Amino acid sequence: MSIVEISNKTLYRIEQNDPKLTSLSIANRGHSTGNTSDTFWLHDSADVSRLGNAIANNTHLERIIFQNCSEWKLDTRFLFEGLQRNTTIKKLWLHGGIGIGILNEFVTNCSSITDIAIQTCDLRDGVASALAQAVTKCPNVDKIYMTNCKFDDASLTEFASWIKGLSCLQELQMWNYSSINSIDIEGARAIGSLPLVNLKLYKVRFNNESSIQTIVNGLRGNTKLEHLTLFGSSIRNIGCEAIANLLQGPSCNLTKLDLINCEMNDECIQIIVNSLMGNTKLEHLDLSTNNIGWNGCRSIETLLQNPNSNISRINLRNCNMDSNDTVSLARSLEGNKKLTCLDLAYNSRITKGGWDYFSTILSNYSNHTLLSLGDGIRNMPTTLRTLLKLNLAVDMEPLFKLDTDDDERNLKALPSVIDWFDRRVRKSIIDLFVRESNQNEEVDSSIDARKKKEEVLNSINARKLSAIFQFARAMPLQFIPSPSDITLLHREARDELEVKKEELESQITTMIKAKEELEDKIKVKDKIIKDRLEVSGSSIDSLTKKRKHGE
Repeated sequence: MSIVEISNKTLYRIEQNDPKLTSLSIANRGHSTGNTSDTFWLHDSADVSRLGNAIANNTHLERIIFQNCSEWKLDTRFLFEGLQRNTTIKKLWLHGGIGIGILNEFVTNCSSITDIAIQTCDLRDGVASALAQAVTKCPNVDKIYMTNCKFDDASLTEFASWIKGLSCLQELQMWNYSSINSIDIEGARAIGSLPLVNLKLYKVRFNNESSIQTIVNGLRGNTKLEHLTLFGSSIRNIGCEAIANLLQGPSCNLTKLDLINCEMNDECIQIIVNSLMGNTKLEHLDLSTNNIGWNGCRSIETLLQNPNSNISRINLRNCNMDSNDTVSLARSLEGNKKLTCLDLAYNSRITKGGWDYFSTILSNYSNHTLLSLGDGIRNMPTTLRTLLKLNLAVDMEPLFKLDTDDDERNLKALPSVIDWFDRRVRKSIIDLFVRESNQNEEVDSSIDARKKKEEVLNSINARKLSAIFQFARAMPLQFIPSPSDITLLHREARDELEVKKEELESQITTMIKAKEELEDKIKVKDKIIKDRLEVSGSSIDSLTKKRKHGE
């Protein structure tokens, strides 16, 4: 299929508002693109005005990609008028070259753009400054991505100084897979000064240790920063000390720190981890693909045993750890109530014996939150997998109310738990039927509907069994009886029983008295009857005698 036919087909899909076409690539003739099915080539006979009008009325397009727009020769005014009228396009990608004049035409008063990606572009010789000025015309941009772009400290400084004025900017990502650039002091200072929420640097090289120290020191005054990534950067001790100072700073609000593949050893790990002992904000720490040994694991153990730590996930993938290293990591989980994931995948030196340490921790009920030790672990014992599935992140112990007066535990919450599940079953089935009714499906007779109903019930029953399991696990192993014979009932209920007991005793006493009175009455009546019988007997004897004398 020729580029003309492909372009016409793409144009037709845009005019028909095809919901599957969410990304459009506009390329110069002869330029190769990754996916031709969503591409419109600017060839000599291209109907650019028709394309612009179709884009203006389209409601499914979300991303526009300009391929080598610096080489465009056609009149694109109608195209950019249509782009400016479109309200659904949020992402602008510039790939292979930047035509500043073309870009200015598009972004002027373009408030719908929120994401801008710059890929494989040369930003030197004033291009970065001109690009940044154009980008600032998009007031709602909150993410900027730079991938394999050529830059130097001067261009990076110019770019940073301009985008600093974007009030909505929250995230900057820089990818440098081709290793064509390195950042020096001035460039590092410019990046560190940006008031970002997320700063992610992937394989970005620094000229020396002072550069990474400069960029991290610049972030110390940023109270907005929540996520910092330094993937594939050689940070060494000086960089680790700078990060440690950042984590210990009073204005640090980091919740996620990624230090993947940063050539860190045990000494570096200890510097980072020790700085977190007083930090209560960090929740996610990724130290994957670093060489972590026994001392590094011991420092992580100390961190996880710290009650002030709020870390819920630690990634230690591919860190060359063995079974001996897992001893301290497993021991650190005893009593830990925050960590849900300790990712140890791709540590092939951990044997079954190493995984058994974790089985012991989970089976003796000393941890109620750990859900995962990572995906793709082939030699993990089945028993440990089962324990992780059952170890739901639900602490059932608070459901055992504590009577502060008598130190007596009770099961008052159990009916509420069962009732919640019963209500959830009914609601899930109703939701399923309503959803299928909206889709005009046969609800009562459909086999699929019955299968879905069974899936819903099975899912809820499985969770119900897991919750009951957790409830049973949290039960005290032994109840210590109180002086009263009744140990599980509430004091008020026991008092009520005492009152009923007294009432019953009073009733019994009354009944005994009534019985005695009745027995006395019976005795009196028996005596009267006996006396009457005796009198009657005497009368009969006398009559008999008289009858005999008369004869």
